[in-house]
Amino acid sequence: MTPKPRDNFEDILGRTRSSGHADLTDQQISKLTLFYAIVMKWNERLHLTTITEPADFVQRHIAEAVFACDRIPEKVASIWDLGSGLGVPGIPMAILRPDLTVNLVEAGRKKAIYLEEAVSELRLDNARVICRRIEELDPLPSDAILTARAVEKMESLLSILLSLGADCTRLLLFGGRGMAETLEPLLSEHQSIRTYPLPGAESRLLIEIYRST
Repeated sequence: MTPKPRDNFEDILGRTRSSGHADLTDQQISKLTLFYAIVMKWNERLHLTTITEPADFVQRHIAEAVFACDRIPEKVASIWDLGSGLGVPGIPMAILRPDLTVNLVEAGRKKAIYLEEAVSELRLDNARVICRRIEELDPLPSDAILTARAVEKMESLLSILLSLGADCTRLLLFGGRGMAETLEPLLSEHQSIRTYPLPGAESRLLIEIYRST
């Protein structure tokens, strides 16, 4: 049985909603709270995150996913969360956007099993777990969004991510100014880049790559 989440996690999410920073429903708050509880249950075994205090977890893991969700354009059918690990931003995105198929790509079998349990316990019919290496994926379709966050050796994978997402509606990557500067010369003539400061973060950015005309 999943342990009860720390008492004030749901309250923190509720305050986030009332402050106007996120338009979360009661059902979404309930599922995000359960997600936090699932992470805490598995964290000791899998070392999913060092960010365990409720307020910090909301700020770093939930708020960043909500922020990214706000930048999903229309006519998108699927989200591909590459190197999903903890399940962020993919699982919060699946909770917030039940109309989209969310693919959680994770090469590590133990973490993939954790993700499968999380998807099952949260009853996310729109999410599926793919236990494969990023390098083994086929290029993604034009109606997809590629997202990646905290992928191991991420900067060395940037050219692969750009290749996989060459036809995608958007690439939403999480990183710093250095990553954005590394990406710029790697973009094709049909790709452009925008950056947004992430909520509550001094140096972290949401890096948006989109097809330019």
